[in-house]
This record gives sequence, structure tokens and C-alpha cells, in this order.
Amino acid sequence: MLRELAFAGVALGALMAVAGSAEAKTKVVIGHLDWPGATAIETVLAEVMTRYLDAEVEVISAAQEALYEALDKGDGSADIVADMWTDHLPAQMKNYVKDKGSIILNATPYLGTEGIFVPAFAADEMGVKNLADFAKPEVAKLFDSDGNGKGEIWAGTRRGVTRIAR
Repeated sequence: MLRELAFAGVALGALMAVAGSAEAKTKVVIGHLDWPGATAIETVLAEVMTRYLDAEVEVISAAQEALYEALDKGDGSADIVADMWTDHLPAQMKNYVKDKGSIILNATPYLGTEGIFVPAFAADEMGVKNLADFAKPEVAKLFDSDGNGKGEIWAGTRRGVTRIAR
């Protein structure tokens, strides 16, 4: 996606140099998804395209299913979706990406994962293999950093962790 965006930016710059400043700005529609990672990526993309590529950027909110359909149309109703979770909608991935090829994914995407992760030492030493293991007082104590008898939760993965549930 970024490669295509960079290519589009170079092409846009060349066109603007030839056509002059009287030409209309290129309009780019970003499909907004409502989780923090997607919002951060969308914000950076919009800023870069507006500031450095002189594009007119619009951000629209929609469900992933609708954004797949909008991208497929190719009519500018949605041009970019920054953070699709491809595993959640396998039928759309198959239809639009694999079969039709109307949606192109990044050549080198980052891989997001979801699940419940624990420090590797807890999985190994305490035998934490599933969610029910957290009910054991000796396991809960490992995650209780403030002494209230309840374990704390991290948002996101870290080095040295093991996934126990998805």
C-alpha cells in the first residue's frame, strides 16, 4: 500500500509540475476503522498526503465489509484502508484480494496478532496454559503488581511472552 502511495505521490508531483498550480488537487478517501492503531495510521497518512503530496484527503467511517466493497468499486468512494484485519473477514479477502484482485495489499504488511499472552516464565514455571489457570491464587499473584489481589492486564504484546488463548 505504501509502495503504491509513494508511486502515486511521485506521479502526482510530476503531473503538478507539468500542469501548473491551477489544476485541482488529487482527492484521496481513507476508510476509517475505529480502533487506536488504525486511527493512528490513518492520521499519519492523511497528514503526509495533505502536507507533502498536496492531496485533498477525506476520511470516512464504515464497517470493514462496506470498505471492502468501496475499495472494490474503484470509483474513489474509498481509496485506502490503513489497517484491515484480514483474518476476520476471510470471504472478503478471498473474493476481493485473491479472486478478483481488485484490492491490493501491502507487499510487506506488518502482522498484527490477537490473543491473551502471558510472560514466558509464567507459562513455563507456573503451568499457565489456558484462561482457567488465572483463577489459581498462585498464578493471580504473579500478575498482581499493586497488591489488591487481582492481576493486571497489558494492552499489547511484549518480548518474552507466550500466547495461551485466542
